[in-house]
Amino acid sequence: MLFCSFLIPFGSFLVLPFVPVMLSNIGGTDMRVVGWILAVASLIQFGGGLIGGMVADRIGLKKAMILGLLTRSVGFGFIILSTEHLWLLIPSVLLIAAGAAIYLPANKAYLIKGLPDEQRAIFLSFSNSAFNAGMGLGPLVGSFFIMSNRGLLFTVTFGIFVLATVLHIRVLVSDRISGAAGAYVSPTRMEFGRASKMMAPLLFNFMAFYCYFYFQNYIGPYVIKNHRPEMLGAILLLNSMLVIFVQPLVAKRIGRSSYGAILSLSFVAVAVGALFLSIGSVAGLLLGVLFFTMMEILIFLKNDLVFVTALSDSPATAFGLQRLSGGMGAFVSSALGGMLFARAASSAEGSMGDFWLGLSVQCVVLVVASVLYWVSQNRYRSPVV
Repeated sequence: MLFCSFLIPFGSFLVLPFVPVMLSNIGGTDMRVVGWILAVASLIQFGGGLIGGMVADRIGLKKAMILGLLTRSVGFGFIILSTEHLWLLIPSVLLIAAGAAIYLPANKAYLIKGLPDEQRAIFLSFSNSAFNAGMGLGPLVGSFFIMSNRGLLFTVTFGIFVLATVLHIRVLVSDRISGAAGAYVSPTRMEFGRASKMMAPLLFNFMAFYCYFYFQNYIGPYVIKNHRPEMLGAILLLNSMLVIFVQPLVAKRIGRSSYGAILSLSFVAVAVGALFLSIGSVAGLLLGVLFFTMMEILIFLKNDLVFVTALSDSPATAFGLQRLSGGMGAFVSSALGGMLFARAASSAEGSMGDFWLGLSVQCVVLVVASVLYWVSQNRYRSPVV
């Protein structure tokens, strides 16, 4: 599982960070349109997570993961054909997003099934580290081929997903063994009576993804406008390496920390990181990535733990619900970000930094909201958070 946690994002991020660049710089697509394409893909990938979790509850975790990988493999097959017909990038991205919606809730649930609460943070952090190793190395390798030999790059990526699918089929133990003692059977019905207690985590998870997807979607076009493609690969590798080595070291502390404290620190980190990114220099990019990585290390692991604790009898659905609220945040971020990015790029002054300054101002408001929530947590302790 840990090997595939590296292999799958490595294959994905050989290509996906460069899709906005291919659509806009090569295909001449307006960035507003690119933003809406990314928004729909984000909504499918994350918003579809709740459906993916319920599918996993219904058919089993292993079968759901295989179905998700098959869907993504078809998507990357379409990407190979996009070398001749660039418009095929659009359905391919949507298929890849749908496959992720099915795969990821089942993957996380499979990883932590049967683990006591105190071990979940460390196991999830190791999985996140493997994921980020692939996510960081993928763009670095892809940057050397995306402009010179896209056909080879896309074919290798397709092969990686075929390999991952075969490994899941042949290696993983089925999580449903009819009549066997101790077989894992996840319930198919979420306990919606707990939904009121989850309102604050749902909203803050929405905002965390909203902020992070400014970085995820638009750091590529922003960097490549003024730097070489290898610079993008390097800073994404830095982002991933920091998550890989730091998150496991602090995972237990994150698990024990107050949710309000983690939220406050995370939104402060985004506000400062966006401010540095607005400078646009190499030093500004490196410092900005450092602060965005701090947010990534803290808030996404804590959100995983909050949701799976609240719905411990159905972890796949819990992760799906978390991805649903995150997907809505990613959708809004992608759609609004595309319009704001295009506006900043076409401004008379040509200042792309205004795009990141706008995010920094928004995060100041979120810092205030997080601190107020933190204070209320200390006053009225909730068993969920």
